[in-house]
Amino acid sequence: MYSASNQLESALMAADRNAVLAGVLDRSTIVRVQQPEGGPTAMVCRRAAGEASEVRQTPGDSVALRFFAGRCHLWVNVGSQWHDCGEAGEGMVHVSRPNQLVRTEWLSDGEELVLTVPHSYWHDRVTQGMRAALAMGKPCRHADPVLRQLVNVLMQSALEDLHVSFAAPLIDALLARVVMLCRGNTLQGSRRNALPAFRIRRVARYVREHLSETITLADMAAAAGMSSMHFAALFRQATGQRPHHYLLEQRILHAKELMLRTSRSLCEIALSAGFSTQAHFCTVFKRFAGTTPHQWRSSYMR
Repeated sequence: MYSASNQLESALMAADRNAVLAGVLDRSTIVRVQQPEGGPTAMVCRRAAGEASEVRQTPGDSVALRFFAGRCHLWVNVGSQWHDCGEAGEGMVHVSRPNQLVRTEWLSDGEELVLTVPHSYWHDRVTQGMRAALAMGKPCRHADPVLRQLVNVLMQSALEDLHVSFAAPLIDALLARVVMLCRGNTLQGSRRNALPAFRIRRVARYVREHLSETITLADMAAAAGMSSMHFAALFRQATGQRPHHYLLEQRILHAKELMLRTSRSLCEIALSAGFSTQAHFCTVFKRFAGTTPHQWRSSYMR
């Protein structure tokens, strides 16, 4: 198997397969990339905050991998009943089994990448890590920058019609990376004895309702009904993030929503997102988004 850099380089340089793009449905931009000869297919959906996606069923001869840019709740149908799998977001992947019904409810604007992969594609590449992800049924967190980059490039190439003919090798490189991560057992779901989902939901709700205020570790722990030290350890075990990192991430996501949906100044947005100064907001925003708030906002307002 190629190294990560070789995978990405090959994906961006290859242009020898066909890709088919189609359509707009309701408020969502839905782009499909189909490969010939029964290969994996990709669908990229642009979602709006508050939107509930259409229900999609995984084909009986395939599994579906979902990647996210933005925050959503993911639901799966088991035994004719819908079950909340919890919040999903960037840096997470969900694997759905054949014939499974899945839908998402979006907490922020974002994109969803769905890769439908036939059993025939995997051959002998299925690993114990992948079987564990299937059995878990919940979004798994990864901390792999190469996989994030591949997901982002594939989303961008589809949604912005950039290098569309490169989509097929990008899909191959992305799936090869997933196989490698599963072999190394670096896709992490909620572990036994980690923070229960209902406590995480309490913390998430508290954070959303108090984003414009100062929020301490003790505040988040109290929302979960735990001591600060115990909460911090279990929160990181369950989510892969420190509580402070999660809080900053939610503040930045909220700021992005305000920048897109309002004409308020960056200073006002910084205060509404809980930052004490515009300078601190800009520093944290650039750390998370890789660009300044002004540049990010301008790129979406063109």
